[in-house]
Amino acid sequence: KSRLFFLKTVVEPANRIDAFKNAYTSLAMDKNAAFINNRLATMHLENKNADSAIYYARRAMIFAPKWRASYSTLSEVYKTLNLPDSVKKYEQQSKAADPSKPIEINKPLSKTSNAKPKFGITAGGGINRLNPTFSGRPTNNIVGVNPVNALKFDAGVLFYTALNKHISFRPTISFGFENADVEFERRNVVGGVITTETLHNKIISGNLSAPLLLNFSNNSIAPYLLFGPSFSYIIGENKTAAELLPVSKSIFSAEAGLGLNIKIKKSGFIISPEIKYSAGLNNIKKESSSEYSTAVSTLKKQGFSMCFYFRKN
Repeated sequence: KSRLFFLKTVVEPANRIDAFKNAYTSLAMDKNAAFINNRLATMHLENKNADSAIYYARRAMIFAPKWRASYSTLSEVYKTLNLPDSVKKYEQQSKAADPSKPIEINKPLSKTSNAKPKFGITAGGGINRLNPTFSGRPTNNIVGVNPVNALKFDAGVLFYTALNKHISFRPTISFGFENADVEFERRNVVGGVITTETLHNKIISGNLSAPLLLNFSNNSIAPYLLFGPSFSYIIGENKTAAELLPVSKSIFSAEAGLGLNIKIKKSGFIISPEIKYSAGLNNIKKESSSEYSTAVSTLKKQGFSMCFYFRKN
């Protein structure tokens, strides 16, 4: 009789009220039948009642721990709840030779799992500026200095390592192409009128950044914060500007930003758009006898950028 009422839930599922009555009647006659509990789980899932679906799927697992169907059902329930870790766990168990053996998805990452470095590429651009401080020593009528916003672009390669579930390490090596401009104010001796002159410098640099990433989730779209140090070395610059306002070739900075890990479905890749702010930690102005260098007492670098990182998941 129990199986007869169970078959009615399969053959005549259109009327949900009668289908549930037949399912519970079947269960009352055979409470330990895994197939009845699993059928109730799928019915509650269709009825968008996730809690009850989980309850009956787990009962089915208890009564038939090596039966794969209940693990698949539980995976489908967790998909509706947007819990990817649980989905992955029960999908793996449903395909295992012995699904009754639990799979630990939150155990520490081993050297052979996600801790293995992933390689990728990066490209981006933004606004760069040198922040000068006026020395207060007018030379050839220079009475002030101002920062100038200028464009920058960079591209390179990255190495991504997950240290644990929430923290990752992403060193990046890149080459940057940027303008480094400073505006000088001059007072005209004849009329006392202040005019401006911009000193333009084009720079090519090699960059190394080593930020830590604080990941908030492992969903298909997951935000993260980043912070860490970076180092740049100038490998090429405008010769005239370098003579008039020489700067140190080594630049140390601190970086902070916000990004999104976006998983590209079925491809196994992740693209991460990221907004980042960097601030120079050292005074990069070098001593020189030029009037431009004399007018500047300190010079530091800062900038905003929008970068894209592309890597394998």
